[in-house]
Amino acid sequence: MASKRIRPRLERKNRHTPGSNVDNLERREMLTLPPGAVNYYSFDFIQPRTVNPGLGRNFVTHPIGLGDRQLARLDNEGRLLTGKDRDGDEYSLILHGPGKLVVTDATPNDGSLDDDLDTIQIIGSDPHRTYVTGQVTATARLIDSPTVGEVRFNHLIASKGVQSIILNGFTLSTTVNSIAGQPRNTGPEIFLPGGVKTLSFHAINLIADVAGNGFGPDQGFEVVIGDPTTPLRKQQAPTIQIDHIFNTVIDSSLGLQQGLGPRTDTTVNILVNGNVHSLNIGSATGATINGGLEFFFPRVDVTGRTSLRANAVNRLNVVGSARNFTASRAGKPFQAQNGQNAPAPANLNQTQIFRSGFSGLKRLNRATFGGTADAVGLDVSGGEIGTVKFLRGAGDPTGKPLNPTEYGTNGAQAGYPSRGLTGALVVGKRIKKVVVGPSRLILQTGQDPDFAQNQTQGQTSYYPRPGQALVNAAIVSATSIGEVNVVGISQQSEIVAGYDYRSFVNGLQAVRAKSHIGEFRQRGDLVDSVISSTYRPNDNIYGNGNDTAGPGAINGRLNGRVYSTGQQTVLRNFGTGVFARRKSGNLPSGSPRLSDPA
Repeated sequence: MASKRIRPRLERKNRHTPGSNVDNLERREMLTLPPGAVNYYSFDFIQPRTVNPGLGRNFVTHPIGLGDRQLARLDNEGRLLTGKDRDGDEYSLILHGPGKLVVTDATPNDGSLDDDLDTIQIIGSDPHRTYVTGQVTATARLIDSPTVGEVRFNHLIASKGVQSIILNGFTLSTTVNSIAGQPRNTGPEIFLPGGVKTLSFHAINLIADVAGNGFGPDQGFEVVIGDPTTPLRKQQAPTIQIDHIFNTVIDSSLGLQQGLGPRTDTTVNILVNGNVHSLNIGSATGATINGGLEFFFPRVDVTGRTSLRANAVNRLNVVGSARNFTASRAGKPFQAQNGQNAPAPANLNQTQIFRSGFSGLKRLNRATFGGTADAVGLDVSGGEIGTVKFLRGAGDPTGKPLNPTEYGTNGAQAGYPSRGLTGALVVGKRIKKVVVGPSRLILQTGQDPDFAQNQTQGQTSYYPRPGQALVNAAIVSATSIGEVNVVGISQQSEIVAGYDYRSFVNGLQAVRAKSHIGEFRQRGDLVDSVISSTYRPNDNIYGNGNDTAGPGAINGRLNGRVYSTGQQTVLRNFGTGVFARRKSGNLPSGSPRLSDPA
């Protein structure tokens, strides 16, 4: 059988020719070297091998023949990384496209990824072709830990742009000690100056201690996307998705946290140097407190402020509750790398929301809050606010009852209106549509015992009606409002058109422009609440004859009653009812007299 081995290619004159039995040898010049040169054909050049029985055998194992499961657990030069945290949760990080991953954990000197993560860094990425995906597999151990199924990380850094970063089951949290001589949480936790098209991870869990670590109070978490010197282009607008934001501020030197709030300094700051395509959040609240300790941690005192800062927002969606949440363009500069606050700019009004024309977003196309929205502020000073929906009320009515049947609520669960604070504030140049639903349903029974069980014997018949929808809330438009639909009771709230809110906070006359409310519908009562269009109460009392009706109009219907208990609205006015120069429909005007609410 003929051999198929390929011989080395020789020069033409040394090739095997027909009739020859052997190959010609190489020429003598190939074996002759100049003096002092090394002859690699000589066996004397190879050093003798010394065997040390105390050392293991040195060899390289090629992964041929290994199974897919074992190959998946091997290092792949920064493309595939796997590890396990202290609870036993396993995770994997995969990078597709250009770039590499560099990951360090909280214990970097042990040589393995076996703890909470410190930094996830992406180097050499491409903003159009780099995709990073993380996945967490919960441990099978029977352990009692609140972080089972989650892997915590402290920093996410990518100096160049990334197309997509999706970290399923990863939670941004404090995992390492602070730098010596600096407060905790120094510098941005997520820093993506090159931008990212899609950013998604499980949660943000911050517990900031105002007592600090001896070098100042704990600083908040910073999520910075884009470079302030070169804002992101329109096609680079990111989509951000976070399942939960737990933003908690405590003072470890005190046992009872009452009296710390409300927190007005931003502790979770999502800063986008450009436009935001979409921000989707499951909820933005404080951490969950055990029932036995809830009394020591009232909601208003321990809930930190979560702030979204951007030029414009296309869609803002909060599925659950949002507490102490703001969206604007202004705010304090993100902290410097040395752990100290960056110097304040010359014009402080530009760093405070609702203060100037430079503080608000250029536009907000759509905002939806699926749960109770409490202490929520939406500042839009440029263009139009498209649609704003508060499906479970604007302002938490807990602790602010309308009748004695609602007494007895745990004080720690009380909302911001119970402290005399604003429940919700929406300010825009023009608002297209507003939808507000009730924060809860009130179940009533018949007063006549004969009708208490009119359907099934032994079962009480309940009749639901909507509770409070707007509590200490204000929806303000500098010009007009297209459509308003409210289901529930308005308490100490105002919906006003033709009202410049920034002039109001600066001590100037706010009622200025011609306006109208195209269609107003409310199925509920007005309790110390006002609906108005370019209408000025000269002495801050509506309906007492000392008013000035400007060029405003309201069309719609109020299916409810009007009550006044002498309480002040969130815009510091008294009275109740619907006020405008021209009104069409069932829109009753109230009076400043006192009456008992139903």
